[in-house]
Amino acid sequence: MPKLELIHRKPAGTPNGPPILLVHGGWGGAWCWEYGFIDKLTGLGWEVYALSLRGHGKSEGRDKLRWASIKNYVDDVRSVADSLPTPPLIVGHSMGAFVLQRYLTKGHPAAAVVLLSSVPAAGIRGFTKRLIRRHPVLWLRCNLTLSLMPIIEKPEHFREWVLGPETTEERVLELHSHVQDESYRAVVDMTFALPPRRKNIPAIPMTVIAGENDAIVTVKEARRTARRFGVTADVVPGMPHGLFEPQWRDEVAERVDKFARSLT
Repeated sequence: MPKLELIHRKPAGTPNGPPILLVHGGWGGAWCWEYGFIDKLTGLGWEVYALSLRGHGKSEGRDKLRWASIKNYVDDVRSVADSLPTPPLIVGHSMGAFVLQRYLTKGHPAAAVVLLSSVPAAGIRGFTKRLIRRHPVLWLRCNLTLSLMPIIEKPEHFREWVLGPETTEERVLELHSHVQDESYRAVVDMTFALPPRRKNIPAIPMTVIAGENDAIVTVKEARRTARRFGVTADVVPGMPHGLFEPQWRDEVAERVDKFARSLT
């Protein structure tokens, strides 16, 4: 196992319940949650951990990132969850939420799960079609270079897919300075994924949170994923794929808090 970056924050008083483990999405790292999301959750009384998957952020494995698989990422989440004193409530964003789907169907422990702007249970073929329609040259470059960086290497493309029109240009550039390449192997895994069989889905409390204006995962796709896991998608009006603007960050954190409190 590579050494993984793990951010840990505690609330001012006794935590409300099990720790919350945050799993980032593609092109990201634990840094994604430090734009106020962790602080919001700890302010609401939760102990929070955020990891960087192998090859991301300050975790080891950047030199082998291209061939890191979804299974490798599942192993990363398992290693961190197993190291905690009690099974955590795990929140996965985008690709991180897809990793959690596979984590659950392998029987790994969790107190509960939040799938946030999740890559669909059936994979990313829908997003791939949208990418080809909008930017066929970028899609071609990804496959010729075995790199996912062309999709968001320009700030305007990062805004298009991840951020909303209300994000200032200065903020776009600041956030874009953190993004990195993503595993080509992991994207292949998600492209040819089959939805998990219902008999393999454990009876673990779950909620699915989606953004109305998400350019990567449509509301229709989010609802299909929710149905696969036997729940109803919670759609946040106006929200894009990313959670960097205060209104989306706080709205989602409050919904996670409400869900977590319902478990105690």
